[in-house]
Amino acid sequence: LPKRERKAIRDERKQAISDNDDADANDTKVKGWVETGREHIGKRFYSPHVFDRRGRVYHVPSFGHHNTDCLRAMFYLANKKPVGDQFHWICVALANNFGIDKFTFDQRQEWAEANTEVIEVAGRTFANEVDLYDWWTFKDPKTGEKTDVLHKQDKIPPFDFWRQGDEALQFLAACREYHRAMAYEERNPGEGGDFASGLPIALDAAQSGIQHFACASLNKNDGTLTNLVPQDVPNDLYGACLERAKVLIAEKLAENR
Repeated sequence: LPKRERKAIRDERKQAISDNDDADANDTKVKGWVETGREHIGKRFYSPHVFDRRGRVYHVPSFGHHNTDCLRAMFYLANKKPVGDQFHWICVALANNFGIDKFTFDQRQEWAEANTEVIEVAGRTFANEVDLYDWWTFKDPKTGEKTDVLHKQDKIPPFDFWRQGDEALQFLAACREYHRAMAYEERNPGEGGDFASGLPIALDAAQSGIQHFACASLNKNDGTLTNLVPQDVPNDLYGACLERAKVLIAEKLAENR
């Protein structure tokens, strides 16, 4: 074989070995988390935390709520509270974990309410790969482009629905909580607000570093980009940086022609 092809084979083999090593390490890590989780099922426990040099707070053990999706999804708060008239926050958790987090709160609730049937089934039987359900999202099924209105998508089984979430297992945990809330309401008609939930509902800080700079410098533009200024649709600082970078790159390329 030519030298270039031999090198390509060696590089491919090296990458395969590295990928397999990573897979083995992740397999060991996840099995450890699952074992720890099973030991704590139904038990109240506390996790020690520390401040880092920037003032951020992190849990000491790797088994914690700041870790990856599959581990975060295992956590359920012990101090449960009745949802009362705040059930929409479970809808927000559903939308955020699915990836519908750059929309207004009303749109996120609209998305969750449009998909209640498949959400409830996914929460009841996560492994269902047979029954097909309609579902809706803010994307044109013909063009694939993001829109501000919901579009009906092709029918899919509950398993294929929940696994496409950005934070798939946290989304599944929210589906489970939704199912439990609906089951409680069915057993106790008219008393759904008494359902006690311990589902962790995360809200993104947008970019806390720039938020601090914006506050310290009273910079309204930066405050707007990091959602410190009231607005219906949340801003995405990283997206704004990307769009600005595209403009600068295009200008640079035009200058060098």
